[in-house]
Amino acid sequence: MELLVANLPRNALAFTNKIYLSPQNRPRFPAGALLGVQGIPFVCDAHPDGLNGLHRRYLQVPLDAAVTVKVRHDEIHYEPTAEPTDQRSSVRKLISIMGRMLGLTRFSSMTSLNTETVSMAAVASVVSNDTSSLWKYIHSFGALLLVCLQFYALRLVVTESSSPKCNSMTDCPSGTFCANNDDFSLPSCYDCAHVKPLTNMNQTKAEEVCPAALGIDKWEHREYLAFDHEELWMKSTTETTTLQQCISFLHCKETELDKNKDFKGQCDFIALNKSKMYEGTFLMIIFLALLWALPISQDVEEAATEERVMDHHLA
Repeated sequence: MELLVANLPRNALAFTNKIYLSPQNRPRFPAGALLGVQGIPFVCDAHPDGLNGLHRRYLQVPLDAAVTVKVRHDEIHYEPTAEPTDQRSSVRKLISIMGRMLGLTRFSSMTSLNTETVSMAAVASVVSNDTSSLWKYIHSFGALLLVCLQFYALRLVVTESSSPKCNSMTDCPSGTFCANNDDFSLPSCYDCAHVKPLTNMNQTKAEEVCPAALGIDKWEHREYLAFDHEELWMKSTTETTTLQQCISFLHCKETELDKNKDFKGQCDFIALNKSKMYEGTFLMIIFLALLWALPISQDVEEAATEERVMDHHLA
């Protein structure tokens, strides 16, 4: 018997992995029988349309094409086979994902329902009737805990890169100083724009109190001093003293680019590194940005697939 190929009216039907026959043709075949379409067995059901996109690509038939449908009376024996490998090359996979990210190709969650992630395992556990409620909660909170750990790790990366830990003033990059703060348990580097609020020190006050705190000899040769751990070892227990305030202020006076502008202006880290950049550096930044966009776009695609599977089972 020949039938015409039609598209499915609703995407939700694609998740059943069935082919659908029109209500007029369905009674012609025995209930529960496997139908062979071009030699491939399928489970069928009644509906006005038809074959989903995955089936059409597998059978290599376009819409409105005539296909032969026969009842399969033989039993289907499944033999263990090797795990199918992804035949797509890395280049094609990269182009496909980047195309979806840029909006140049259509996204289809039907190409790979199993994202092989912890989140998909949690989704499968939640929608399964064979899993106890306790394990459903364990798997769900486990997936949520993993996301929280990832967020905490990324937050640490941002924090440690913007305010690295230090033991002395010389541990800090140019334009920053080492100080204790309630935000961190250990001494960290802060921009010299905050040196006045944290130390309550200015040029006039420094000239009055710092000679006594440092010693006259060191004060007169302060331009040649390296304020390392031998001068002041910063610890979490280090109390705010006049010596610590003077060393912080003098360190900023020697290293800050905007020391003549009351420590306000450009960021030393950006200004100093930008002056060392050339065309090749910008090209490398663009390349790394596109390279790091690949795992991000994969995560977006996996999350969309997991959401569609969850919506389908909970609908």
